[in-house]
Amino acid sequence: MITDVMSKKDITKLRLVCKKFHENTISRFIDEFTREVSVMITNKGLKALSDICESPVFGPSVRKITISTRFLHDETACRCNVCLADCEFKFLREDDWCPSRTVNPRYAEQQALKAPRKALHEVAQALGYLKCHGNAIYISISDELWGTIGHQSFCADIEDFEDFDKEGLVWYTDHTFVFSMLFQALKTSKLEVKNLELIFDHSKWEQIAEDDFADRFEAGPLKLDESSLELVADVGSKIEEVRLEFLNEPDYIGETTCRSLAKLLRKLTHIRTLHIEYDFQDSLGVCYAPNAYQEHFKLLEPYVVSTDLSHLHLVMMMMERKTLTKLLKRHASTLKYLSLNNCALSTKGDWDRLLRWLLVNLSLERIKIDFLLIHDPSKDHGNDGIAVAECQSYARRLSATGASQVKKCLKKAIACSKRSSS
Repeated sequence: MITDVMSKKDITKLRLVCKKFHENTISRFIDEFTREVSVMITNKGLKALSDICESPVFGPSVRKITISTRFLHDETACRCNVCLADCEFKFLREDDWCPSRTVNPRYAEQQALKAPRKALHEVAQALGYLKCHGNAIYISISDELWGTIGHQSFCADIEDFEDFDKEGLVWYTDHTFVFSMLFQALKTSKLEVKNLELIFDHSKWEQIAEDDFADRFEAGPLKLDESSLELVADVGSKIEEVRLEFLNEPDYIGETTCRSLAKLLRKLTHIRTLHIEYDFQDSLGVCYAPNAYQEHFKLLEPYVVSTDLSHLHLVMMMMERKTLTKLLKRHASTLKYLSLNNCALSTKGDWDRLLRWLLVNLSLERIKIDFLLIHDPSKDHGNDGIAVAECQSYARRLSATGASQVKKCLKKAIACSKRSSS
């Protein structure tokens, strides 16, 4: 059908033409808009989530829910204020302060939703509808904002401010609040969750260029207390897949977040698939703070204790060979699929030793190897006080399915590592 090649924007317009087009485009509309639902913590965002999940047409199709952890910062609340006397949004500078002024209503809206049980009630209600539909869903917690339901209308009220003051908006993330609220909602609704995704996407006070202005963004840590971890143990007993993405510099991920994630992994004892991804290189193949990445993985590794781990995906990671070997050895009896994509080991010759170990000690049914990297300490140099490393790569785009083919693939990778070492 022509709807298969139409853009998302055109699909929404076509549905308004007549009842027949409305009915004929329902399948494509569901695929594009309701199978994966992303919202931010605003009244409109949470209301839309509830309406979609309640719908007998759209609710049964929902398979993934993403909740943004981003909130307006106090600094934005001080710089964006509303003059109530004019009965309209009018943004004034701090030195124009007057008694009729109050805090930005969008800031106040988000703070109100963080009050005890406010957002929790809305999300639990939405998840309860999915429970009635019989859904098992994929939960994602991300600091991404653009494209979420509620974002456009939320920012529409402060566009005048952006035109008035080109400094842009100031945001912060609250992974702790969203994580705790979401898992309490899962417990209340008794909805079965199979997949969990946590994404950390920006550095502390990073400038985010958008059009002619630049937003600023403060990344907050994830802090999981004992009550939150108990919720994980209770609600997350059926989680089979965990995806962790760290798309910022390691110094800004922080030890607090890393230790909380380690405790989280220890509670999830029936994970079948684990995906860990760092983005440690820039466009020129340069790695910033290589030792910090190694320490992060070293901290997480002992807490991956699932008795069912069969699929391991490691992407853009810098590791020590001994740390990775410990993880693989612990799960040697269950591990069937291993994917190494743009991963770096810390010492020359380590890949050769690791690949030979894999050949002897693991019974893999599938393997994927793409761009194995070697961290060359001799090329480390400083950049504004940050340790920087350059990496050499080899063994590109190797994959195999079936035990015999996997062994051939590993031997080919070993041959590549020999040529690289010589």
